[in-house]
Order: sequence, then structure tokens, then C-alpha cells
Amino acid sequence: MAEKNRKTRRTLAAVRRKYTETLGLDDEAKVAFDGEDGETYAFPHPLFADDEWSEAFDAAKTTSDKARAILGDQYEQFIAHPEHRDADVMLVFLDVNASLQDELVDGRPTRS
Repeated sequence: MAEKNRKTRRTLAAVRRKYTETLGLDDEAKVAFDGEDGETYAFPHPLFADDEWSEAFDAAKTTSDKARAILGDQYEQFIAHPEHRDADVMLVFLDVNASLQDELVDGRPTRS
């Protein structure tokens, strides 16, 4: 049994790399999207977000608070455009989560 455990030992670096590749993320594990203003905005993928980002998102009560938590310093630039809404950020976030469900099965990357 001990022999089998050595063969399946994982490293954090390898596991992170496997999931970033499966999810099509860059090395920083950011989700990027283009706004109506032609700018690119990005936020950490929820699987790879640091504790500070996760805590800010979890503490957010309103859609506006959640959008601020998701975009961080980019929020003011994003919301300044007349066609951008807080709900748009939530739509992107929900799309990321839906894609995550499609791409992962039982916590493992799919082989599609």
C-alpha cells in the first residue's frame, strides 16, 4: 500500500498547472473579459483566488458590493462606462462558474 501512495503523490505545482491548463487560464489564473468600452478587465478565477479576494467577495451583500469585490481596483473604470452595470460583472462571474461545472467532473479535469 505504501508503494502505491508514492506513485500517486502529487505536488501542488503540478495540480495547479493541470487545472489552469484544463480551464484555459493564463499563468496568473485570471479570467479576462472585454467591456463595452473596448478595455479588458480581469479577476482571479475563483479556484485560484487568494484569501483576501475570497473574503471580500464572501462579505459582499449587494450586487454592487460583489462587483466591486470581483473587479477590485478596476471597478471604478468599469462602472464609469454608461453601458456597464454591476449585474454585467455578475453575469461574467456566473458564466465562469457554469463553465467550471462543464469542464470539471468529480473534481477532476475532463478529457474532452
